[in-house]
This record gives sequence, C-alpha cells and structure tokens, in this order.
Amino acid sequence: MPNVDSPNIPSTGHRLRPHRFAKLAIVAALLCPAALAMADDLYSIPDMKKLERTFERIAENVRPSVVSISTRRLFEMRRGGERMVPHSQGSGLVYRSNGYIITNHHVIEGADEITVVVSDGSRRNYDAHVVQFDPRSDLAVLKIDAQNLRVAPLSDLSEVRMGQWVFTMGNPFGLANDDGNTSVSFGTVGTMGRSLTGYIFSENNDRYYGNLIQTDASINPGNSGGPLFDLEGRVVGVNTAMVSGSGVDEGLGFAIPISSRTRRIISELADGRVVRYGFLGVTIADPDQSDVRNRSVLRGRGALIRDLTGDASASPAARAGLKVGDVITEFDGQPVLDSDHLIRLVGETPIGRDIDVVYIRNRQQLAAKVQLAERVETVLARRSYGVPNEEYEMPKIEWRGAMLVEPTRSFIEAKGISPGDSGIYVLECTSDSKLHRSGLRNGDLIDRVDGKRVQTFRELSQFEAEASGKFTLELRNGKKITIRK
Repeated sequence: MPNVDSPNIPSTGHRLRPHRFAKLAIVAALLCPAALAMADDLYSIPDMKKLERTFERIAENVRPSVVSISTRRLFEMRRGGERMVPHSQGSGLVYRSNGYIITNHHVIEGADEITVVVSDGSRRNYDAHVVQFDPRSDLAVLKIDAQNLRVAPLSDLSEVRMGQWVFTMGNPFGLANDDGNTSVSFGTVGTMGRSLTGYIFSENNDRYYGNLIQTDASINPGNSGGPLFDLEGRVVGVNTAMVSGSGVDEGLGFAIPISSRTRRIISELADGRVVRYGFLGVTIADPDQSDVRNRSVLRGRGALIRDLTGDASASPAARAGLKVGDVITEFDGQPVLDSDHLIRLVGETPIGRDIDVVYIRNRQQLAAKVQLAERVETVLARRSYGVPNEEYEMPKIEWRGAMLVEPTRSFIEAKGISPGDSGIYVLECTSDSKLHRSGLRNGDLIDRVDGKRVQTFRELSQFEAEASGKFTLELRNGKKITIRK
C-alpha cells in the first residue's frame, strides 16, 4: 500500500504466527462440532455467536464512515490532444460530518481529478478537492459537497495493545470505486512502534514512516488511507503500507497511529494550514558496534551524527557546537532510543524553542542548548519520492489503443510488482480497442512476446515486426492474448 501500498521487501518465508493459530482454532471450532466437543472449555457456540455478532455490529456501524477514492490524471497524447487516465485508488474516512475526509497523501498525489464514494449505500459519486496535504506524514484531507455524514470516532495510541483485535475497511484493488461497497477484514495488532522509513524509500525520500502499528488484518493495494478500527469502532490508525513479496496481502500491514501528533497534523490540514516541522540540521544513524565500543555508548541507544546539513549557519546543531561523530543520547529531557526516535522527537518539538541536548564525544558526556529551525519547503521539494512525479519521466507510447509505459524501479515497487517481474506496464487500455476486447486491462504487465522477454518499446516493436500474421502477448498473470497484425 506507494503504492506506497506495496513496498517490496524480500520475503523470508511463510510461517504461521501464534495469532494465526488462534484464528485457525476459532475457525475450526466454528466448522467442526467434534472440535467443539474436544475443546468444550475453550469454545462454545454461544461464545462464537456472540463474537460473530460483535464483528457484524462493528462492520455495520463503521461502514458509513468509510469512503472509496479513485483518481485520474490528465495525460498528453503523443499525437496531440489530452485524455484523463486512471491514476490511483485508495480509501478514506469521514473526519467531519460536512464532507471532510482523511486519507493518505500518496493516494491523491499528482491527481487532476478525485472521486469519492461514501459507503452509505447511496452509490453517489462526489467530486473532491484537496484541502491540504502533508507529504512527510503521508496524510491529506479532502472535501466533498456533503452533509450529515457519519464521523469516524478517533481513539488514541495509548489505548492500543499488542494482540488486540483490529479491523480494516476499505477499497482493495479499487473494487469499490463504482458502488462504494467497501470490504472488511480483521486481525490483531502485531506490535507498535514499527519503522519502515529506511525500507520503503530511498535516502532522498523525505516521507517519515516511523512509530507505525503493525497488523495482520488484510491490507491490500487500495486500502491505503482507510481506517484501522478497534472493537469499539474507534479509529486507531490510518492504513498506509504493506510488506509483500507478491504485491498482495501476506499478513504484514502497517497503519499510521492516531497519536497526539497525528491528531494535530489532521486538525491543521483540515483547517487548510501547512504543517510545520522542526529542523535540527543533522544526518543521523544508529550507533554500530564500533561506536558502542569507541564512544562508551549504551548498545542500542542514541543517534550518531553522520553529517551536518550545510555550513554552521544552516545547521542548528552545528551552531550549538555539535560535530560529526557525536552521539545524541538525550533530547529535551527524554532519552533518545535510536535515530528514528530522535527524528520523531524533533518533528514534535515546537520551532524556536531552546532545547537541552545531551551527547557523547570522545567518551565524555556533554550538554548544549539547541534552538530548532523550521524545516523549509525547498528542502522537501528536493527530496523526490513519489511515483506520480516519476511518471512524467517514464517512457510512454500509445500502441493499438493502449497507453503503455516502461516503468521505473520505484514505480514497480509502488504498484506492488516484484522486482523480477519487470516488463511493459499497461497504464490504460481503452474499452473500444481490439486489445481490450482480447482481454488486455489496465494494470496488466506484458512479460513476453511470442515467448521472448520484452522490457522496452523497441523490443516490442521489433518482436511485432518479426512476427508473421499474428503474435502472442504473454502477461505476468499468466494470460495469453493473440493479436493479428
């Protein structure tokens, strides 16, 4: 879920986790009377029915607060003219009854048109506009012309516990784009405080994915921006990413927690304000084994300064006397657990305040006062990360009524395509084209032509020219399409 939806981290295998066994036990008890008889003390039909009714009630109460989101983008045709093409899909939740919607920034980034369908049974499509967005937190607020919507109540991270039941509801794979018929799934909280910042994006990416809720509730492409609920129907997180080697849910999803920081960001976005972040002016990393040995740093504690941003006048840390090699162990009275923790602390600290910083240098503990500057927009602008920005740079071609692209690496990752599955991506296949009638669809990946691997337009044209009479497209999903020249 860039998609951000589907970051590709190599899978380490498919092993059932303890809570998976718990789910299987419940299912076995429901389906097998013999199992109930053998485990009479653990499960009973009334208990299971009560649990089932609880799930049904939650889904019924929560659904009207969930929306499906689809976006389109203006595309300049190679032979002149323009066309709106499908761009992305996602989910969202109602924040205010008069049409304010929370979603992920990556869901609506780069869109020229945004359509919202509320899951209230009306099937009505609303044109939406962006009130404000914040790339760093990956949050955005939309506005639709609607009244008396059911608001999704927000919980708080302090009430979330590892192992508790949670539910997702949203628009997986865009299935609810037309009718708003969002789907629900359930699971448990695997852990809290998970960071994906170093896994999903390159070092030039400015989006911060730290302190996430990890869950095995199903999160697929299209679920981004939708809610993660607790048993009381309160939103505990905003679904934002999944880890998968296949591009679909494998029981490892992540949500932005509803913390005090998240509440503040959402409130500011809904009011149309730009979210401001503190700036320390350092590049940091976790101390490694040699740092622990040479600097007398506690293992797993602190943030090592790898570099200072610009000269001393540009870096608040440098102005306060900090240097490369120092390990920050305390920030504003709070122990620094690791580099990710320091990033979070800096982002939550008011700009312009004098902050007490404790650090280690040459085995000595020192202290300094640092006044945070504001993280400037120009810095954010230089740190490109979004797939929509890269789409402008990807080679495109209009071919037999279909719009094809040679995808970049980050585009492949964002679409949930395994790195080894690169080919030619079908951005749009018009419904009146022969290719569409033959079975080609938006999002298909052309892998081979007549059995030969194809990755560029030049190869596609070459293989097409070499064919006599007809040729066969082989798609990554196994489908084969025969085309006459």
